[in-house]
Amino acid sequence: RTCRPHARTVVSEEGSWPARIKLAVLILDLLQEIDNSLSEGFSFCDVKPSHFGLSPSSGKIKFLDLDVALPRAIVNTVTADGSSCRVNSDCNLFDCRSRCNTDTHRCDSPQTNDNLQIVCEKIFLGWTVSGSVIMPGLLMAPQTPSTLASLLRQCADSDSDGVFP
Repeated sequence: RTCRPHARTVVSEEGSWPARIKLAVLILDLLQEIDNSLSEGFSFCDVKPSHFGLSPSSGKIKFLDLDVALPRAIVNTVTADGSSCRVNSDCNLFDCRSRCNTDTHRCDSPQTNDNLQIVCEKIFLGWTVSGSVIMPGLLMAPQTPSTLASLLRQCADSDSDGVFP
């Protein structure tokens, strides 16, 4: 016997370009609501399209899977735990990125990306492996304007420190 979920996943809702834009705005609204309502910052370190759902009753986006949603202080403790590293990805906690100290070869940096950057990368742009798109993102479609695609890539770039031209 299977249970019918109360919220449909965002993946099942993808469709027309206007519908995709609406879902993207709802996701951004959710991120803003969380940032404004919690006294301590939270990091969503495991973000996938299937982790978001659309409530049929309210029409709002909800998180369906929060197994790696942690207070930012905890994430920073994990990413800067002093463990040995060779490359930056050795210091990551799933989607929460960090840096490897090239002098000491130790993870000693706090999280370098935020929830917006993670959503831009994992939800709006899509999933890539070795530069090949394996699942296009919510905002990556044939009708995506090149300026939007460029802005999404900048948004996802944790090395940009949020400074965009």
